[in-house]
Amino acid sequence: MNCKLTTFKGNKKAFYGFVRSKQKVRQRITQLKTRQYTVTDTDEEAAGEISDFFSFVFVREGSGPVPEMEVSNDTIKEPDTKLTDITVDQEMVRK
Repeated sequence: MNCKLTTFKGNKKAFYGFVRSKQKVRQRITQLKTRQYTVTDTDEEAAGEISDFFSFVFVREGSGPVPEMEVSNDTIKEPDTKLTDITVDQEMVRK
């Protein structure tokens, strides 16, 4: 690596070209297994499977109003409360 660094001294274009060549991902996704346990044959099928997967995993939120949060005396803390002071337990999450 040291010998390469000396060749880049004063030659920014060569240096940045070398860095770009190391950042490129050269592997392609050639086949994906579908939910029906078949394998995709084309890029279009693979793209469709990836699209279906993300549509299935990520849920769209409604465009309606955001629900109001109930505030009780237990949840009100001093104004200097920091995020690190918040405690969440399983019972709070289940509500």
